[in-house]
Amino acid sequence: MGPTLAGVVRNKLLAHPADIAKTLRQTPDILAPGAVRRTDRPIFDGGLMKKLLSLLCGVLSLFGLSACDQFVIDDLKPGVSTGFEVRDKLGPPGIEWRNEDGSVTWEYTQQPQGTTCYLITVDSRNIVQKVEQVLTETQFARIQPGLNQDQVRRLLGKPAKTQYFQLKNETVWDWLIDNSNGAEPVFFNVYFNPQGQVVRTGRDIEYKGR
Repeated sequence: MGPTLAGVVRNKLLAHPADIAKTLRQTPDILAPGAVRRTDRPIFDGGLMKKLLSLLCGVLSLFGLSACDQFVIDDLKPGVSTGFEVRDKLGPPGIEWRNEDGSVTWEYTQQPQGTTCYLITVDSRNIVQKVEQVLTETQFARIQPGLNQDQVRRLLGKPAKTQYFQLKNETVWDWLIDNSNGAEPVFFNVYFNPQGQVVRTGRDIEYKGR
């Protein structure tokens, strides 16, 4: 017996969005009896493909699947997209911060498996103002001694993991920043003292299977 339809769908939903698009392009269309196939235009034009993938990604978010997150985020347009679109396609944020100007900032992270974290700011009119990927060298440089844990979370988003080292009495937050070599993922580390203040930062490579 060949693969079930549910199995094929599940595998494709977990694939990269480009693979989904490729599958859709290769899927033969079904014509009504007597209908004539038009060959002067593609079955799926660019606009229709975007709308179809956007709708699919919205459905995936209901099941906690993040395969389409990057596609959805790339499609957000500051000054045009709304907060309703963000929540409809990406689901609820990991955390919400209220800003002094009446706007809110939402956190959408792909940690611990992914290497990105996006902060999306929506103004008081519910219009997206900024979409920022914060796991960058610029943001890492902003993590200075004396910052507290809330300030670090606001700058980098939720860490992939936390650890406590009893001998040094330090808590360490780790963010996955490079997973190109699956056997040797690279993490950015922030070390906190017992008062919850940053004392230093660093990087380490996790050597798996050694």
